Amino acid sequence: LWFCDWGDKVCYMESVTGTLGSWSTKVEVELNYRDAAWIPWHLSVFKDDGEYVMLLTTKLDAEDKRYLLAGSSINGLKFTDLHLILSPSPSGWDNQELYRSCAVRIGNIYSLYYSAMSYTGRWRIGLAEGNSLDSLGKFFFSLNFETNGGTATESQSVADNCTGISPVSPTKPAYDFLGWYKEAEG
Repeated sequence: LWFCDWGDKVCYMESVTGTLGSWSTKVEVELNYRDAAWIPWHLSVFKDDGEYVMLLTTKLDAEDKRYLLAGSSINGLKFTDLHLILSPSPSGWDNQELYRSCAVRIGNIYSLYYSAMSYTGRWRIGLAEGNSLDSLGKFFFSLNFETNGGTATESQSVADNCTGISPVSPTKPAYDFLGWYKEAEG
């Protein structure tokens, strides 16, 4: 069991049964960051091709935003090269903080599911996909919704090769919303 301890530590304990009193002594996990002194917030660890991979939600000391890092370990106790793989988008539904995440690999495609919050305080679930964890979230496109006079809808930043999330249907007096279209109707 890996967990974020108070402060800037990640620790590990194990138990065969999971019952009270059966856990090993807490061991601090060594974290080696590529570029900054990040503060751990939440984490997920999974095994991929014989290595442990850590997805670590972090923040910088002076910022309120949270970011997602990834790194690997042979033994699960020393994670090297923890580096940024996903940032809050410049604008849109996930522009404040990334929160919890998990990844699944099917064949050569990684699917990263994550929860995130916008500056408006709205929480959503995101999906980013790529052929490696390092290819996630590199290219963002702005996805805007034209409501033709209906209630406003938040724009989204969507990563390359990913799908946006269908927003709440807009309302407009005397009109029924039938769905979103790629092109304006003739």
